[in-house]
Order: sequence, then C-alpha cells, then structure tokens
Amino acid sequence: MSVAAPCRLFHPVQESPIMIQFQVEGMSCNHCVGAITRAVQAVDPAARVSADVPAQAVRVESGADAEALRDAIEEAGYPVKSVA
Repeated sequence: MSVAAPCRLFHPVQESPIMIQFQVEGMSCNHCVGAITRAVQAVDPAARVSADVPAQAVRVESGADAEALRDAIEEAGYPVKSVA
C-alpha cells in the first residue's frame, strides 16, 4: 500500500448532507439534547442537530450513515424507536 493512499474514515460521510429524523425515547431535558448532540457530532463533527423534547424527535443534518448516527444515539443511552 502506498503512503499516498487515501485514509478511510470509520464512518463513511456522503458528499451532500441529508436530513434524518429519529424518534428517541427517554429525552426529557436540554441535558439529554446535549448528550445526543455530542454523540452525533462524535460521528460527524459538522452535523447539525435540532431536537423537539416533547415530541421525542431529533433531526440531524449530516453526511454520515444513518445507522452510525443511530448507534451513537443509542450508545449515549437513548433508544431510537424509528428513523425517517
């Protein structure tokens, strides 16, 4: 393998970000939103995250794989009910 070979990211990032909505259980306050935001941005530092706490909805604009984002949210302690 050449030294000039491109690095591969653990989580592939698409060229154009897409909007993904997650239904998240257990999100009850701004601390929860912050924990989810940090988890998502650990996968994609450029991700934009918005949350509707009463609706238990998290919207993520990201080029990262939806499964990688879902896994990160769940590893932060918030079960994901659905992805749209």
